[in-house]
Amino acid sequence: MASDLKKANFEVWFDMWNLQLGHSIPKGISDGLDSADTLLIILSKNYLNSAFCNDEWEAFYMKFRDKPIMVIIVDESEPPTILCGKKYYRMKDITEYDTMFRELRRALAEKKSHGYGCQIIGGFGMEKTTQNEPEKKSFISELFCLAKTNIRDYMMYIALVIIMIFFNWKTQGAFLQAANISNLIKQVGYVAVLAIGMTLILILKHIDLSVGYVAGFSGAIAAILMTQFGVNEWVAILAVLVLGLCIGLYQGTLVTRVGVPAFVTTLAGMFIFRGLLSRALQKTGTIIVPNKGFNALSNGFIPDIPGVDLGFHLLTVLIGVILVAVLIFTQVKARQNKLKYHFHVTSMPVFLLGIVLESAIIMYVIWILANYSGLPWTAVIVAAVLLSYNYLLNKTRLGRYIY
Repeated sequence: MASDLKKANFEVWFDMWNLQLGHSIPKGISDGLDSADTLLIILSKNYLNSAFCNDEWEAFYMKFRDKPIMVIIVDESEPPTILCGKKYYRMKDITEYDTMFRELRRALAEKKSHGYGCQIIGGFGMEKTTQNEPEKKSFISELFCLAKTNIRDYMMYIALVIIMIFFNWKTQGAFLQAANISNLIKQVGYVAVLAIGMTLILILKHIDLSVGYVAGFSGAIAAILMTQFGVNEWVAILAVLVLGLCIGLYQGTLVTRVGVPAFVTTLAGMFIFRGLLSRALQKTGTIIVPNKGFNALSNGFIPDIPGVDLGFHLLTVLIGVILVAVLIFTQVKARQNKLKYHFHVTSMPVFLLGIVLESAIIMYVIWILANYSGLPWTAVIVAAVLLSYNYLLNKTRLGRYIY
C-alpha cells in the first residue's frame, strides 16, 4: 500500500524505509503521530482479536481524538468498541484491495488538493500538511536547530568529549597518547561485547543481572582448561562459547517458557555464577594464562603487511581508509534514498560537514594506533561481533521479530 500511494504521488514515510539501526522505533512513531494532521490506520485480523486491542485503542483515541482518523479493517472481524460509531472501510479479502485503494486514494486526493501529503508508519499512517515549502536556513542556523532538536541524542557524545578533554588536561596530554588509547580499546573490549548482547535484551524490555558473573565464570573456565588441562586456546574459546550458549538457553527457557520474570531469573543466576566463580578460583585467586595465542588475541595487535616498513603500521591505515570509504558510501546512499522518496534531509553543507567530522575522527584514531603498534585484535573482535549483530537485526526474521 505504501508503494502504491507513492506511485499515486502521495508523500509516504515508512518505518522500514526510513528508520536506521539504533533509532528508537517507539519514539520515531510517536513523533510522527504527534505531528500528524490525519491518521490512516490499517487493522489486521490478528490485531483485532488481541486481548489488548480495546485497551490500546482507548489509549490511542484519547491521545489523538481531536485528529481525523481514517480506518481500514481487514477481514470480517469486529472493530474495536471505540470505533463502533465511526465510519470505516472493511476489506474482506485481497480481491477487494483495488476497490479499497481507489476509495482511499479518492479520500486522500481531496485532502491533497487542499495542500496535504500522505505519510505511513507501518500499520499506522498519517497525512501531514505540506502547504508551505520549508524555510531555508543559513548554515549556522541549521546547525543550531539540529543541535537543539537532537540534544538528547547528542548528550552522550558531548559528555564523552568533555570527559576526554578533562582527563587529557589533568594528565598533561597523556590521556590521548597512542599507548593509552590502545590500552583503553583493549580494556573496554569485553564490556563492548557484553553491551552489544545486552542491547537485544533491553530492546525486548528485559534485563540480565547475571551477565557480569557469567562472563567471569566463563573466563575462569577457559583459563582452567588451558592451564590445568593443556587445552588449545581455540578449543577453550569454543568450549566457553558453548557454555555461555547453554547458560543463556537455561535462563531464557525459565523466562519465556516457564514464565519466571527476567529480573528474578537473572538475579538468581547472578548469585549462582558468583558462587561458581569463587569456587573455581578458590585455590589460586588469579590464574595466569601462559598461552601465547590466547594472550595475543586479548593483548596483541594485527600484523602489518610483510616486507613494508614505512615507519607506521600500513595495514591499520588501509583499514582506516576502507572504513572512511564505507562511511561515505553508506551516508551518501542513505541520503539518496531519502531524497528519492522526498524525505527531509539536511542541507548539503551540513551533510558534508558531518561526513568530514566523522572521517576525521576515524582517521585521527587510526593514525595514532598506526604510529604505535597497530590495531588491537580486541577492536577486530568487537567489530566482528557488532557486524554479526547488525546483520542479525536487519537481515533476518529473528531480528525483525526482536524489533
